[in-house]
Amino acid sequence: AEARDSTCLLGDDGKIAVTTLEHRAVNSSRETDVTLIFGAHLLSGKLKDTDSGKIILKEKGVSKDGYTFSGAFAVDYKKMRITVNGKLKFAPNMEGENLNTSFKCKELHPQ
Repeated sequence: AEARDSTCLLGDDGKIAVTTLEHRAVNSSRETDVTLIFGAHLLSGKLKDTDSGKIILKEKGVSKDGYTFSGAFAVDYKKMRITVNGKLKFAPNMEGENLNTSFKCKELHPQ
């Protein structure tokens, strides 16, 4: 179960969707779980003790050649906005696609 002070957000720009879950981690630190959804691909990673910064998101459940995102990620809880700036790669040796977007999000209330 999530702590009462956890915050779960969901937003999209029509091309990608992002969910975040900011929560208490070990040693009273904070952590934000980030999931980027691109088509049927789910890429996941974490920000530790910050709402923004460099992040690498990796596709779960696939070989090392799965989709990855590398770049900057930010959550603005006051404005309810998510900002994504970086590169989405479809395979290690492919050029990939730049993602530079900012979009509104809404708070979810998981039980």
